[in-house]
Amino acid sequence: MYVRSVLLLVCLTNQPPHSVILLVNLFSPTSITITTDHTLPLDKLLHKPSSTGLTYLQLPKDLVIMSNHQSYLDWMIIWMIGYLSVTPPPLSSASSIQQPASSLQTGHGEEDKLLPSDDVDDEKGREYHHGSRTIVILLKRSLKWVPVVGWGMQFYRFIFLRRQWAHDQQNLTAALSDLARRTRNGATGLWLLIFPEGTITSDNERAKSVRYAQKEGIPDFVNLLHPRSTGLHFILQTLAPRIPSLKLLDITIGYPGVPRGGYAQEWYGLGSVFWKGVAPPSVHVHMRMVDLAEVRGMAAGATSTIQSNGVAAVGEVARDDVPPTDVPNPSTSAPNATASVDQEFTLWLRSRWQDKEALLDRFTKTGGFARAPAGGDDGDAGRESGANGEDEVERRGLVKGEEVVLSLGLW
Repeated sequence: MYVRSVLLLVCLTNQPPHSVILLVNLFSPTSITITTDHTLPLDKLLHKPSSTGLTYLQLPKDLVIMSNHQSYLDWMIIWMIGYLSVTPPPLSSASSIQQPASSLQTGHGEEDKLLPSDDVDDEKGREYHHGSRTIVILLKRSLKWVPVVGWGMQFYRFIFLRRQWAHDQQNLTAALSDLARRTRNGATGLWLLIFPEGTITSDNERAKSVRYAQKEGIPDFVNLLHPRSTGLHFILQTLAPRIPSLKLLDITIGYPGVPRGGYAQEWYGLGSVFWKGVAPPSVHVHMRMVDLAEVRGMAAGATSTIQSNGVAAVGEVARDDVPPTDVPNPSTSAPNATASVDQEFTLWLRSRWQDKEALLDRFTKTGGFARAPAGGDDGDAGRESGANGEDEVERRGLVKGEEVVLSLGLW
């Protein structure tokens, strides 16, 4: 146990982008299974130079990433995706995909190096592992003091929040202003990760989610908690006008073997993975790219709430003991805040979580986001197949193409 703790701390305080990959390989080797929808076609996402066996994910340099929160392992998985990232080629460069995406089952894990000469034209201007170098993660403040892991977190640019807007607004405003300034003035890029649920699912958080659903007169989720919209809305409102290339990446994470309504943290918590060596056989990650211009509450009327200092005006939210509606009260909001815009954004975010619920329902039933049910009905509400055999995922058009398995080995 002592040796594992020392190695874990060394990996977490190692600055090169391969440190988290090294950590996973030392303690709990696993893989990532990628699926997407029409907004991120696999033939555009995957980059495999013709003379190597490595596969990368072509993702933008400027991203806000929102994800469901199943386990404290989630942020490491997304960091690994950052390690697998490569910037897309210039518009004048042709794609280097060499085979159909559905046939790829690939390995990855080398440091940046000059690729073979037959790829030189396509490789001009590309930047590898950029996501893992620029990622900034928002986590709840209590994780800052977790032994070993929390200490390692403090070596990186994590933003720790109390999940109470009255306490967090000033800290978040300063952090976002600094990030926007550095991104705008340099070529570093920015990946900013937020979990709108605020914490992982548990009995205590589930009870809060149920009370909130009853209060709002809406169905509660089974696999998820209701998302808080204020933090994400504030981030997008603040960064979008200052980073024009910014996009939103919507990620849904699933862990094999966790039943519907179960808590992934009980199967694959940090202690189980890094001290006991019990890793998921593969972590399933579904990716959807969002154009901010299409987000309700982020249209022209929404960006007008940005004040002259570049910071969005946002009002106070409800107490932290239950999930807030995240819609500012006009009587207490900052002068430029628009309650109707915030309401639109809240409804938009809720609809994305309804999509995630459908995805996780399929996942717990079939073992994969791209694996359609064989037919029939298991009796669970919301999971029934339609008359033509379609499930909710197919009806909503949430998945396009097959799954691709990427291993994370360094050797």
